[in-house]
Amino acid sequence: MIEHQPPGAALILEKIVRADAVLYGTPLYGHSYSGQLKLLMDHRVALFKFVGGADKAVEEMEIQSFIASKPVGLVVSCQGPEKDNTELVKMQFDKFCESSLARCFGKYVFPWCSPDVEETRLSQTTLDVIASDLDRLDKAARS
Repeated sequence: MIEHQPPGAALILEKIVRADAVLYGTPLYGHSYSGQLKLLMDHRVALFKFVGGADKAVEEMEIQSFIASKPVGLVVSCQGPEKDNTELVKMQFDKFCESSLARCFGKYVFPWCSPDVEETRLSQTTLDVIASDLDRLDKAARS
């Protein structure tokens, strides 16, 4: 299925399949992903398929996924607050994980980011949480 994707998308999808974990990142646009990440998420349907008969509802079909149980996370930067601003993108990511059988290890937000990257101060606390969660995943994979 990956081979039927555009060359650039196929290369990224192959790397996702081989990765131990995937951390997706996006600025917040209209309470959702950037167009570039949305396009990647649309191509990721090549990583799973529904089986079990065309006469069944989607929720009754079995899902076969190349990224089943793969740890995935989401990092979002936004110019405003996290509260009442990032709920939609978090819900969309939950649906992405559910439909592809991936395992969400975290959703992280950097609020109040300036469009001028040089002046932006990312939250050290959020960076520490991401590092800790990735370290926890690594330790779990080794045991």
